[in-house]
Amino acid sequence: MFKDAVKLVHCLVDKTDPCPSGPEVRFIPRAEFDLWKYMVTRQYHFTVSDEKIFMYISRREYEAHEALYSRLPQVELNKITLYFFLKADQILVPVTRYFPKEQYPAIKPLFLNHFKAFEDRNHATKVLEEIIEEEGLGLRNL
Repeated sequence: MFKDAVKLVHCLVDKTDPCPSGPEVRFIPRAEFDLWKYMVTRQYHFTVSDEKIFMYISRREYEAHEALYSRLPQVELNKITLYFFLKADQILVPVTRYFPKEQYPAIKPLFLNHFKAFEDRNHATKVLEEIIEEEGLGLRNL
């Protein structure tokens, strides 16, 4: 059970230029959250609030144990992974992000465009053919 599960932090982000629709929802891997929070608050002066722990599981894992998992509060998520090949180090580096399913069609192109800046640099090449997408769920244990 919880095969390949990833602990995520669900939080709200208020940007310095307020968004008319209010704070934005983020799902950040717990292992990266403290550094991510430090960077967005210090560098961009965003406010991060309402932090809650969720467990991401794939749709396949959910269906295998639906009787148990269906008891927990849940949100549908999309997981996207793309890869960078760092030329200097000769290593392939994955970048994985999680987005609410209903926002994913609008967020995916913005997410991919965010990485366009790396395409022309000498030290990294984006490998777009290696994009992996997966549907899953974020489960909250109360």
